[in-house]
Amino acid sequence: MESSWIVGNWHLDSASNNITSGPKKIHLEQKHFQLLVLLAQNAPDPVSKQEIFTQIWRDRIVSDDALYVAINALRTSLGDNKKSPTYIKTLSGKGYQLIANVRKFQASYEDELDDELREKYQRARFLVEQGDTRRQECIDLLHEVICHQPNFAPAYLNLANAMIFNIFSESTELTLEKKRVEKLLLRTLAIDSNEKSAHLMLANLYFLVFKDHQKAHFHFQQADSLPYSHYSFAQFLLTQFEFDEAFKVLQKHLQCYPSDYSKESVAWFYCMQRDYEKSHREIEKIREFAEENMYYHVSLQAIYEQRCEHDKSFEELYWLMRHAGYEEYSLRTIREKYNASGLKGAYLWLATKDTQHLSLGQYLPPLSTARYAIGANEIGLALDCLEQAEFLYRPELLWLGVDPKYIPLHNEPRYQAILKRLNLPLPPVLKKTSAITKDLPLFTT
Repeated sequence: MESSWIVGNWHLDSASNNITSGPKKIHLEQKHFQLLVLLAQNAPDPVSKQEIFTQIWRDRIVSDDALYVAINALRTSLGDNKKSPTYIKTLSGKGYQLIANVRKFQASYEDELDDELREKYQRARFLVEQGDTRRQECIDLLHEVICHQPNFAPAYLNLANAMIFNIFSESTELTLEKKRVEKLLLRTLAIDSNEKSAHLMLANLYFLVFKDHQKAHFHFQQADSLPYSHYSFAQFLLTQFEFDEAFKVLQKHLQCYPSDYSKESVAWFYCMQRDYEKSHREIEKIREFAEENMYYHVSLQAIYEQRCEHDKSFEELYWLMRHAGYEEYSLRTIREKYNASGLKGAYLWLATKDTQHLSLGQYLPPLSTARYAIGANEIGLALDCLEQAEFLYRPELLWLGVDPKYIPLHNEPRYQAILKRLNLPLPPVLKKTSAITKDLPLFTT
């Protein structure tokens, strides 16, 4: 049986030149894949450039540029960073060294399956990416694979992935399905405790669905070596008011995905900490690249509002309405309301008179209505809408405690009760003064 390699969190499949990490699969060019295998075969020892040219390009004469392109392509695929590598280290004058954990084993997961089951499993993996219309066929195929090969961990992981697509919908019928997804992921880890993708899916399940934040924190930590886990982990830490740790994890994300520098993520983190000056400085760094980016203007609008620069905040709000496609009548009306009553008047119109309800970066009703109502100082309406959003199982509520938009509600018992039901910590100022008790009524319909 042909040997295979695990490099860090990636499984190398020589039959297809694919590297996989949980549900993530990347196809490498032949030379790039061969280079990665060569580095794995020699790890932890370095491989000289001459040895690479001899083994990979053999009798062909190529320039150093071909090697640089191949190394950079591998780093991109692996989620590595040249300046602070976790996979491929450049040794000046010597060559390259694979510094990630490398292990060799005699069989890939799919070698456990016979040809017929392997075909069904591969088709199921393809179908899970094709959308809801083919999802049931995918689920049926994976059930068949599990029936014949009950210790095949990837089938459980992919079955959980196929079932989780509508997990945020709230209904009695889905309650058991959510628990089934949890059991599938736990079964995956019982078979293979190193399956980081299962840890990440469990972390998000406990965080976003079950609101069991202690378990979520544990599984996020177990998945932390996955490059694509960092942003979710950082967002989770924000909800727990762990700002310093959240920022460290965000920096890991930006090292792996530099393009996300342009997605206002750092400014958002500073805004959650109520450091609006730093938030504004961060957002201004990308002005030249983001003038037409909606979420750039969403960030500016929020920052200006929190800094009480109401004229600037309204102009950003007006830009967002025009960008979203509001009718000219609505645009004229909102400006009239602002001229007459300031931001409070503009928000009151959006909360009570707007009929288009287009997205302005404040989510969608009833959550957007709640946020507009806060701006209009309609506290009762805001709380009504938040309770409705809770009933509708809106995961955005998990940032209810940390988002400064909700500061006007902090002393409201109904607001504090929502935080309690979501198992969220109270904002730090409230921890000493909150009147929340176990006797507060739960929200019912």
